[in-house]
Amino acid sequence: MTKKTRRQRRVNLPPEAFNAPNAMPAPRPSTEMAGSTSTSNGRVPVQINWQEEYGDVLGDLKRTGIIAAAMMVVMIALSFIIR
Repeated sequence: MTKKTRRQRRVNLPPEAFNAPNAMPAPRPSTEMAGSTSTSNGRVPVQINWQEEYGDVLGDLKRTGIIAAAMMVVMIALSFIIR
């Protein structure tokens, strides 16, 4: 058998998706002296409030846990009924 060739993957996203703002700002030209302390890539760390960004995820996880627990209770109850 011959080896299958890989096709180049195409992204199925609208062009607006590529213009999303980055969490890290673009590097700026450094005006500091070479001996000063700075990050190796020249970027300044940005403080992100993770509670605001992913607050809805915690609610979804809680809801999923409640549904999973309820399904387990139903399955246990059904196991006693079916026997």
